[in-house]
Amino acid sequence: MKIRYKGMDTEIARKYWQGGLDDDGNRVEVAISSGDGVPCRHCLRGVAAGEKYLTLAHRPFPIKGAYSEMGPIFLHQSPCEPFPPSASPPTMFAKRDQYLMRAYDANHRILYGSGGPVGTQDLSKRASELLAQEGPAYVHLRSIGYNCFLCRIEREESPGAPDGANASLRATLPKNLCENDGGEGNGNHR
Repeated sequence: MKIRYKGMDTEIARKYWQGGLDDDGNRVEVAISSGDGVPCRHCLRGVAAGEKYLTLAHRPFPIKGAYSEMGPIFLHQSPCEPFPPSASPPTMFAKRDQYLMRAYDANHRILYGSGGPVGTQDLSKRASELLAQEGPAYVHLRSIGYNCFLCRIEREESPGAPDGANASLRATLPKNLCENDGGEGNGNHR
């Protein structure tokens, strides 16, 4: 199974760079990086010592629901280049021994039995195993210590396919899954 690691979409990051509220309705916080433990979710690189970064509440799901967890993430304060979707994990992930991996189905629900700690050297292997099964639509990689969302792992699209392994997924969702947050127009969709 060919996979790709994917950072936060630029459109979402741009909203925060332009002063938009986070997914909990709060203003984003600005801090200065110590150079350790501040992974930007857009470029999937660490924020260097002395650089400013944003801390905000983020829900990495296209809909609200019981399984669409929200938690803290970091972004460079100034726009950065997006992580180019890659079959290899971002180099910043080599800094830790383990990560938490979980698969989600097309309705954005956790697939029970899919979650657990994975050694850094086995990230791609485990993601490929999960995505080779019928149920998973995508996988989240999260920090092992704090359960913070780091990136999404998807099946690799064939050339010419729309960006995102599930680009047409929203159109296939039952209407009631999209109604609980005001439909298309409130900015919470990704």
